[in-house]
Amino acid sequence: MPTTLDIFISSKMVELKEERDAIFKLIPSLDFGDIKLHAWVFEEDAGAVGRPIRDVYLNALQKSALYLGLFWQQYGEYTIDEFDRATEWGIEQHVYVKDVEADKRAPELTDFLNKHGSVTSGITAKWFKTTDELCAAVQRSIENWISDRLRFRSGSSAIHATHPDDLTEKPEKLFGRDALLAEVRTLLEQHQRVLLQGFGGMGKTALAATLAARWITDGKGSVLWLKAGSAELDALAEALARPFNASQAVASQTGDAKLKVLRDVLRASGATLLVLDDCWSSKDLLAILKSVPGDMALLATSRQRYPLAKIRSVDELAPSDALDLLAYHSDRTFTSSVDNQSALALCDLLGHHAFAVEIAGKTLKANSWSPSDLHQRIKTAPHTAEMPLDFAEAGRENVAKLLEVSLNALDESTRNVFLAFGAFFAPQLTSEMLQLYFDFFLSENDDSGARITSLLDTLHLHGLAEPIPATAESIITYRIHDLAYSYARAQNVDDQHHRALQACLSYTEHYNVPSLANFAALRPELDNLLTAANWAFEAEQYAVVEQFAWNLYRESEILDYAGFYTESIRLLTLAAQSAVRNHNKQAESAHLGHLGNAYSDLGQVQQAIDHYQQALIISREIGDRRGEGNHLGSLGN
Repeated sequence: MPTTLDIFISSKMVELKEERDAIFKLIPSLDFGDIKLHAWVFEEDAGAVGRPIRDVYLNALQKSALYLGLFWQQYGEYTIDEFDRATEWGIEQHVYVKDVEADKRAPELTDFLNKHGSVTSGITAKWFKTTDELCAAVQRSIENWISDRLRFRSGSSAIHATHPDDLTEKPEKLFGRDALLAEVRTLLEQHQRVLLQGFGGMGKTALAATLAARWITDGKGSVLWLKAGSAELDALAEALARPFNASQAVASQTGDAKLKVLRDVLRASGATLLVLDDCWSSKDLLAILKSVPGDMALLATSRQRYPLAKIRSVDELAPSDALDLLAYHSDRTFTSSVDNQSALALCDLLGHHAFAVEIAGKTLKANSWSPSDLHQRIKTAPHTAEMPLDFAEAGRENVAKLLEVSLNALDESTRNVFLAFGAFFAPQLTSEMLQLYFDFFLSENDDSGARITSLLDTLHLHGLAEPIPATAESIITYRIHDLAYSYARAQNVDDQHHRALQACLSYTEHYNVPSLANFAALRPELDNLLTAANWAFEAEQYAVVEQFAWNLYRESEILDYAGFYTESIRLLTLAAQSAVRNHNKQAESAHLGHLGNAYSDLGQVQQAIDHYQQALIISREIGDRRGEGNHLGSLGN
């Protein structure tokens, strides 16, 4: 069934009437398959409701998935009220400012834009002069919002860290954050809930991981670390319980009972600090906070602002700290005044952006370039690549150009491996998955695995991929930074995504027999595989969706084994819907029966019965006696 999302358009009505009308017409025309968009503006949707104006627009705003604010010269109390309430309710905000006769702008509005329009606020304003420019910017922003934030990404994995080495996100060394680290540590020791917020690549995760490692080292207790992503409440709750083998207990509950069970799990875990990293869904973040015990310190990281008690911005590095970071990763000292000045100029060109400066340092080291060499290459690099929205803000284009320069210094094979990450559905891959993508075959005598691993190691030397060590439950994987992933995705087309989809399906077929070795191979790819199944559904590859469900739920049993109950139900539901669209009644009945099993395993008896009965009706309708017997047996149980 299609999902309809409301987008709330906020502005002074008379002042920006032409722009409001254009956006109102644009938004519903955007095609995202099963995701439909509805634009809400007061003059079109309020009607004669006989209620106070503020009640009408706040009711509509609270139901909206996205706030879209347009500003020009006038300061409107209603418009600012809408913005403030969107912030309070955790609704994502996209802000656009008309850059015409800015000298006539009301001082109050100027103050407002200065306060909320910086990169570090997480609500970077986009400037436009014409209505066409505005429509193009809005379309691109919404496309990014849909693809990166609303398309299904399981993204939720948790670890219970009892030793600093358990924190795979911990950097070798952190630069320039001593004062912020000390301040946040003090707040957490007071049991405050703290948000680290800032633009992508500023080092929020590195800062949080460093703090968490020191928390453990200093004997403050263990740390529960959750990579939140865009996962919904049920998946987040299960992920938090998974390290303690309690995900089934949490998944079997609903509503407030689920949060209570999770609170009991967290209280019994022994963890004294909870880190929620890379949060994208404000509604689900705020819901999960209700389950956190009051005496457990909580630290969240996000590009967006959420109404936590204490919000601290992670900004660009100070010039001296950026220089130290560059020197560290380039493994050199800039002793001469010429070298020092060229290194400072390079850091300045990159906006003292932590991720970019690290890549620059590793690029200098790997290629034996001087800072002035790299500075010149970035300055003269042509805009040959498609720029994702992450790099569209003023001053960020040089970060994308740095990636271009770094990639162009690699041989074609290594460059292709990096770009292949962008064809997949998560920024973390095994070398085996890349082998399948490049049409290699897995066999004991095939050395293609060694070739791929060698190329990945080269990317690691250039700072473009990080290895994640193997554990008892997972084989070694390689991860690229979210900004690098955004860049790589922008360079891929649908044909490459379809190729990656086939690689994912082949991977599940290779590992679809239950065993500890196969579980270890599947576990680190689950985010990629589950999101691939969702992408296949949107691409109308319904047979592929059904095969994913068969391989991951029925054959390998990995979803049950790993405690991914919400993901099981989501995948089986997609499979049943796919069978309907394929007009395959027998497959639909089988998937409904599996859904009954999934709900039965969670103790949700009525849901299980409903699905068994639906499956039974279909089996009788098509004369499938074996299916009828299976579903009757399930109902009997």
